[in-house]
Amino acid sequence: MRLSARLILLGVSGPLISMAIFFMIAAMSSIRLSHQAGHDMLGLINTENLNRLRTATQLIQTTTDQTADQIQDDSRTLVSGLEGLRLDAAGLPRWQGEPLTAAQGRQALLETLRRGLSTAGESALIYISQGEGRWRRLAGITAEGKVLPEQEPVSQQTAAYLSALRDEGEGENLPLSRLSPEAEQWGITRLTSLTAPDSSTRLILAVGASTDAASSLLQTAASLFPFSDHQIAFLAVDRQGRPLCTYARPEQGTCQTLIAALRSSGGVPALAGEGDPYLMERALAGSTTTSEEGERTLFISVFPALDWIAVLAVNDEALLKTLNPLKSETFWILVQLSAASVMLIGLSGFMAWRIGEGIRRQLRELAEAAAAIAVGERRQALLYSGNDALGRFVQAFNRMAGAVAEREEALRSQIRTLEININQQELRGQVCSIVKDPSFDALSERARTMRARRQKWQGPDPEADPPS
Repeated sequence: MRLSARLILLGVSGPLISMAIFFMIAAMSSIRLSHQAGHDMLGLINTENLNRLRTATQLIQTTTDQTADQIQDDSRTLVSGLEGLRLDAAGLPRWQGEPLTAAQGRQALLETLRRGLSTAGESALIYISQGEGRWRRLAGITAEGKVLPEQEPVSQQTAAYLSALRDEGEGENLPLSRLSPEAEQWGITRLTSLTAPDSSTRLILAVGASTDAASSLLQTAASLFPFSDHQIAFLAVDRQGRPLCTYARPEQGTCQTLIAALRSSGGVPALAGEGDPYLMERALAGSTTTSEEGERTLFISVFPALDWIAVLAVNDEALLKTLNPLKSETFWILVQLSAASVMLIGLSGFMAWRIGEGIRRQLRELAEAAAAIAVGERRQALLYSGNDALGRFVQAFNRMAGAVAEREEALRSQIRTLEININQQELRGQVCSIVKDPSFDALSERARTMRARRQKWQGPDPEADPPS
């Protein structure tokens, strides 16, 4: 593999592996944090919801205890005062032996009802059964003396109350207190049977007073988190433990749905008839409606003294859906981390490429300088400003090139001196061989003879050797 490729791979692999590890840790941490945040928020919100409902339950009990006790006392007083109200053989009501159709008898009955009410806002009504679950109002008056319309058919909810009391009266004739909505106004109503259990026609006394206690629970339920997709139902429970739906939101079928949810999650809470209210929480898995699946939490407020249960279902899936922005934010954080990782890897690769190119350029200059030295060009010096390993290598190369040049010059000088010495030795040898040659003596003798003759002809030679 080429050096540049190895350098680039070395430069990229480190950040790439580091970012990959960081990305995996960040992704796992984000996912774990998202799930943990969902469960923690669900637990915190359910705890907060439970505390709110507990406060509302205690408020209802506080505001209804005194009213319920007063209604109970007034009911007992009225039952004693209504001993003159009887049914004849034909099932028609009579007051003090006279038919109730007489104006005088009716006025006396209404006055008896009014005298039995001791608190402002109370009302007393008498209902008579008409068979097949139908009831009508026989008489009614408020504590302020307002006469309520007679012969008026009762609402379906009130008819269900009265029928429940009639069914309970088959075994025993016990009065019942109910917290029920009437004309969108909540009130505490105490129902007492005025006829024998085996009577075909039944007379029921209803003494009630309006209260905003249940409205406070509805307001609390509306403020629970999440703020939508609640299901709420108010149930009256008879002596046999059978729930009777009196109020349901958001749809009529909600009541049956929540009753089924109660039975599937542990049963309808038992009412002992006395005791303080309490609140319980149940987890409900699966579908609570025909169109939605998911986890739900049931909050159940039980009022034993009122034979009344409030059931509220909170959709945990809706709560978890509120975490979708957190999940979306987590996703975008991961996307940003990925983009940052890609950019960092690209930047690392670019920097590695630049570093590799710089190293390649310096190595190329080193190779060219070495080649120049090889062809005889001396004093090759390279420039590098960095004080790193490559800079030290360039400095070493420069020192090496200088040392090589100096040694080359010294060697050339030695060679020239050696050549001169060799030439002198060769000449000396040649001279010696000439001198030692026998013909050299003859030539020398002839030269001296010729020199003597020349001197004789020309006169003495000043530069001639003296005679021996």
